[in-house]
Amino acid sequence: MESKITKHSETIKKIDKQRRLWLVLSAFVFFTVGYIIYAWHCVHNTTLEWTIGSLGMVVGVTWWYWTMRTINTLLYHRMEEVKMIEDVFIDLKDVFKEIKELK
Repeated sequence: MESKITKHSETIKKIDKQRRLWLVLSAFVFFTVGYIIYAWHCVHNTTLEWTIGSLGMVVGVTWWYWTMRTINTLLYHRMEEVKMIEDVFIDLKDVFKEIKELK
C-alpha cells in the first residue's frame, strides 16, 4: 500500500505542476485576446484571422483533452483511495475482532 500512496502522491504533484503551467498559459491567452480585441483593425488588415483562429482552436482542443485526462486521472485516484480505505477498514475490523477474542 505504501507504493500506491507514493505513486498517488507523485501523480498529484505532476497534475499540480501541469495546472500551474496551464495557469501561466491562460494569462498569456487572456492578454493575447485582449490585444486582439484592442487592435482588431491591425489583425483584420493583415489577414491574421485564420492564423489566430487556428491557434485558438489548437489551444482549445489541447486544453479540453488535458482537462478530460486530468478528470479521468483524478477519478481513478479517488477509486484507489476508496479501495485503500476499505482495506484499512477491513484490517481494523480484524484487529477489533482479535482484541475481543483476547478478552
